[in-house]
Amino acid sequence: MEIVPNLQKDHIDSTRIEHVEKHKHEYKFLGSFLRTAGLNLYAYDGVKNLVYELKIKYSNTITLKPIDGKLIPIDEEAAKCTVDSRHEVFEALNMRTALRRVEKYKNGEIIKLSNLRVPSEFGCKLF
Repeated sequence: MEIVPNLQKDHIDSTRIEHVEKHKHEYKFLGSFLRTAGLNLYAYDGVKNLVYELKIKYSNTITLKPIDGKLIPIDEEAAKCTVDSRHEVFEALNMRTALRRVEKYKNGEIIKLSNLRVPSEFGCKLF
């Protein structure tokens, strides 16, 4: 009786390898956006005609950086969200307003579904 079985590649069948390969996902950085306080992120899948809310992951680590002789706490990974790049991402107050925005987009009342703002290096900082 072996306590630790000897796993070799010839014991793993090719269908199992294909199954694992199908579940691999590639993630790439799409960009960073400014969010509006109080609004949730939603995504619209045009192929399936589906609107769903995106889950935002907040970090629990802070980096202390020395600036002018003082240690300043900086949260470099404030909020992250994994998004399918084929879906349109936008902000809305709740699911009802998200569905209403998608209907306006389909009817041609609004040209662009995404209402996220891109940060500008020339923008003013208040702190």
